[in-house]
Amino acid sequence: MGKITKRLIGMTVVVCLGCASMGEKEQTGTAIGAGTGAVVGGVIGAATGSKNQREKAAAGAAAGAVIGGLLGNRIGAYMDKQEADLRNAMASTISQNNATIQRNNEQMLTATFKSDLFFDVSSSTIKPGGYAELDRVANVLAQYPQTMIRVEGHTDQTGSEQ
Repeated sequence: MGKITKRLIGMTVVVCLGCASMGEKEQTGTAIGAGTGAVVGGVIGAATGSKNQREKAAAGAAAGAVIGGLLGNRIGAYMDKQEADLRNAMASTISQNNATIQRNNEQMLTATFKSDLFFDVSSSTIKPGGYAELDRVANVLAQYPQTMIRVEGHTDQTGSEQ
């Protein structure tokens, strides 16, 4: 194995070990994103390396792992920051048990609000206080242009059938 290949594999190990040694609080999207990115990058790097030249294939795998790890780390950090910003913006609503934020997987956040925060029974008009909460959430989401947003609303069984 050549010197360059050994160094690239060494860097891959350092990236993965660095993720494993983070504190438990920091092992969220950043660490998992980096690890996943490293694995995917390594597979792609190995697949695109020369089949006849093992050393070049190993170097391709190592380089792919490093690049994939760095990209995965950035995606995870992006989600971690977005989650922290949403929690900060919604802190008072969350503390009053009117909303929750849940990390469903490393690339999806779900913010859930109690319906009476926004609507009165048998009304489709948003309460004045509801606009302020929507503005706080919208201001955070506007800072993350790469985020895809899906809004869902559900009714309950109270109120008239009109």
